[in-house]
Amino acid sequence: MKARFFFIVFLASAFLALGAVPPYLLLRVVDADSGESVPCLVRITDKDGRVKAAGELYGRGTGLPAKHRTREWFCHEGGMKEVKGVLGDLKVEALAGPEYEMGVGTIGIRAGQRKSMVIKLKRIAHPAKAGWRSGNTHLHLMKLTREQADRYLRTVPRCDGLELVFVSNLRRAQEEAGYITNEHRPADLRKLEAKDLKFGWGEEHRHNYGPGGQGYGHVMLLNIKQLVRPVSIGPGIMRKGTDGPPLQRGLREARGQGGTVVWCHNSFGLEDIPNWFGGTVDAQNIFDGGGHDSYEKTFYRYLNVGLRVPFSTGTDWFIYDFSRVYVKMAGALTAERWLEGLRAGRSYITNGPLLELRCGQRDIGDVIAIDKPQRLVFRGQARGRNNFRKVQLVYNGRVVADAPARESGGHHVANVSWALEAKEPGWVALRVDSGFATLPATAPVTAKGKGVNEFGQGLFGHTSPIYIDYGGKRVFKRETAKELVQEMELAVDEILRRSKFAGNAQKMEVLRVYEKGIEELERRIMTAAGGSGGKN
Repeated sequence: MKARFFFIVFLASAFLALGAVPPYLLLRVVDADSGESVPCLVRITDKDGRVKAAGELYGRGTGLPAKHRTREWFCHEGGMKEVKGVLGDLKVEALAGPEYEMGVGTIGIRAGQRKSMVIKLKRIAHPAKAGWRSGNTHLHLMKLTREQADRYLRTVPRCDGLELVFVSNLRRAQEEAGYITNEHRPADLRKLEAKDLKFGWGEEHRHNYGPGGQGYGHVMLLNIKQLVRPVSIGPGIMRKGTDGPPLQRGLREARGQGGTVVWCHNSFGLEDIPNWFGGTVDAQNIFDGGGHDSYEKTFYRYLNVGLRVPFSTGTDWFIYDFSRVYVKMAGALTAERWLEGLRAGRSYITNGPLLELRCGQRDIGDVIAIDKPQRLVFRGQARGRNNFRKVQLVYNGRVVADAPARESGGHHVANVSWALEAKEPGWVALRVDSGFATLPATAPVTAKGKGVNEFGQGLFGHTSPIYIDYGGKRVFKRETAKELVQEMELAVDEILRRSKFAGNAQKMEVLRVYEKGIEELERRIMTAAGGSGGKN
């Protein structure tokens, strides 16, 4: 018996010496002030900067291209987590969404060792304490099993610091067989919720003339009670059928269900302009996957013809960035309350910098109504873990003041103020200028001297406006309005040239959307020419 015992001890020692017993890192990440565990992302690298696989932790880059920089990070869901198989002199980095500074620690682990480590994360800001809650309005998953998709939804948003995620149904002939989140319904999503994570449900209602080409457009129908059919319109997507009905029919049906309508993909699509002037859109997504465009084309032209346009964003296929929209709301977080705040324009979008904008006691989304000249002082602030370069105040689409970002501990901050002698209507918003005229698509970028985040994405941040109504009027630039009319006229030409309709009635239903949009905008142009425009 003794010989057998010593032989077992000898084998164990041999295995240990050969490194057969895997090394362990017991890792806990906490809030520096409260000491409470924080769901977060971790990256472990060796002395040569090579990323180490983090054992059993969930890969943050699941579903994304092999070279995407999210692949360097792993999800740590809180508590003391065991990271197996990491060996050597290691650097451990941790971050939690945009609200914390980076936490860094070093540790040496040799074969067979079991070591523990606690990393403390210092807050940059706490938006939720002021009622600002983060959300993603556009997310789908594909080419995963249902079990894998459920794990992704339970894990990645929480470790990214997202509080509300809208998961949506969409259709495309043949390819839709892999669209796993089409299986999810509200009851399924509720089962995946946690104390710090809620879900909403909806669909992406859309039309294309080709697999990726422009058509009527894409639009999120959020918090609907049932799918609006057809979910996707036209042979360009479904490989059968016709290019009718217009998107507007579905938008009105979603509104009838109590849903919220968010236009997708910047200025992509032909039907965005007439729907904004038809009053059937509640908010505008930008930088939610696909090719990116500028603020000027996506938002500013609408704002400059008197529309109230709440800013929003999401990530479309998988969560490839920290992109989110913060919405100010009261009470416990629910999809209904959050969407109410979004519709009211109490929002800002970001993939890093945290923004504040005020004019006295007025906040983002508010309307300052004045009947005589008045001096208004606007103050903005941006705070972010990465260098966003500068912050800018924008008045009616023109930059009127800016300030550089400066280091403040483990993050960057910029403060800017501007006094306006208000004697006409307008709008003011705050944005960051990270050095990109327009942002790239979803692939990481290499941009020396420009602001990027840990995923290699160009930094952005922009508030919805504070509006100034003067003498009951809104800002109205006639030249911008004329350009929008011309775009709708060109859209009609394209529809007549490219569309396939079942008959004259279907064609007229589509064309009537643009006819009404043109009529409404021309009415506003005429009213403005008469000296009493801008009211709507």
